[in-house]
Amino acid sequence: MLSTLQPSLVTTRKLTALVQEQPLLLKYHNGPLLKGNTTVNLIWYGVFSASQHAVVVDFLRSLTSSSKSSSSSPSVASWWLTTARYRGGPCNLLVGRQLVDDKCSLGKRLSSAQLAALASRAGHGKNQINVVLTSADVAVDGFCSRCGTHGSGSAKSGGKFAYAWVGNAVSQCPGQCAWPFHQPNHISFVVGPAVLQSIFLRREVNIQLMASLDRLFGF
Repeated sequence: MLSTLQPSLVTTRKLTALVQEQPLLLKYHNGPLLKGNTTVNLIWYGVFSASQHAVVVDFLRSLTSSSKSSSSSPSVASWWLTTARYRGGPCNLLVGRQLVDDKCSLGKRLSSAQLAALASRAGHGKNQINVVLTSADVAVDGFCSRCGTHGSGSAKSGGKFAYAWVGNAVSQCPGQCAWPFHQPNHISFVVGPAVLQSIFLRREVNIQLMASLDRLFGF
């Protein structure tokens, strides 16, 4: 008996059978995870333009966008859905408090301890993370070897808070920290995820504030 199945459907079935789900890119080390509705508080340290403020806030909000356009791939929201594959389900980010210290009250060279102190200014609470953003003229110990970092600290009033730091490397080491918006300084430079190229359209080196966020929320 002749099959009435169309050749195109047969091909589609074969291709589908060959497609395997990609493994998680981040290794889970069995530590605590930020899950559910998570508030992101921003501490702006130094002088930032209005457009820089807007880019960071818009990026964070787009991670959990519910619009139909966000479902197309690749998109920021589809990329962020990777977090749902870890224990505890998805992580929905909400932009919370925004604190501005444009006078650089702790000076323009910061230690890791001072980053934690700055982060503590946004308070602490369940399911929140305080992100410190430093401007281009602020140096941080070990800047060019890490570009950003995350950790936890203890609040003076008791309790702990999660925090992250991202620095603007435009005038310090853009080759290490601002790919793909600046060429690497040495040939062994390891590039970041290709999906970032489709996320950011503004070809400014200081946009690396956003490009670094993908490595900060992998708790």
